[in-house]
Amino acid sequence: MSKKNWSNILSVLARTGLAFLFVSGQSAWAGQNQSNTERPFARDDAKTKQATSNQATASVKAEKEVATKENSSAEENSQRSGGANEGIKVHGHWTIEIRQASGAIVTRREFENSIAGGSGDKLLAQLLSRQLSQGLWLITLVGSPQVCASPAVGVVCWIAEPGLLSTPSQPLVPSYEFETLKVSLNGNTLVLSGIATAYQSGAIIQVGTNNFPCVPTFSVAAPCTVASNNTLEGEVPFTAATLSAPISVSAGQTISVTVSISFS
Repeated sequence: MSKKNWSNILSVLARTGLAFLFVSGQSAWAGQNQSNTERPFARDDAKTKQATSNQATASVKAEKEVATKENSSAEENSQRSGGANEGIKVHGHWTIEIRQASGAIVTRREFENSIAGGSGDKLLAQLLSRQLSQGLWLITLVGSPQVCASPAVGVVCWIAEPGLLSTPSQPLVPSYEFETLKVSLNGNTLVLSGIATAYQSGAIIQVGTNNFPCVPTFSVAAPCTVASNNTLEGEVPFTAATLSAPISVSAGQTISVTVSISFS
């Protein structure tokens, strides 16, 4: 082989090597650029996933806060209303004054009582359902010994509305029956007031308000009496109380009673 041919071969090999190096360099450079280009997208994808997770967490937190506020609001409303827990209450405010025959006050006592369980609540339900008609009112005073009882009769003091106890053929028993009770309405408060006279000395230890309900055929404008209503047992206890400190009464003294019955 001549030197010229050998020189041509070396020249071709040199150019081929340079071309190979150039192509390899281009491929490596392109691969590096591609890797650099893909990395930001990977970071962006991670950021997107993190943002989505944060939004979901925030949404759950917001829902919990709303639920907590609603529960708190419901509890506050329940506490403010209280009606569902407490129900309807009947209050009886009593004022009893013991007076001398001259009118001078010897004793004045104020106290509270509540509805007579088992009878007062039942009476209200029967009146509201029209199973009974509203009757006349009666106040009872229980003594020890009975301050309104003659020696032959051991009964309580009855202070009733006019016409409840007496009839033309059966007058009042002066020792314990008094038809002096007046009924009035003050706003939404029922007021019962009446007077009795002590027949003998003793002490008042229990008190109560009673109603003498009628069958529905009686009008509330013309209620029944003891004599006319023979279909019911008699007076029904509405409110009652036992006094923690008895009220002393002497024979001949008057007993002035006022009861204010209200609802809440």
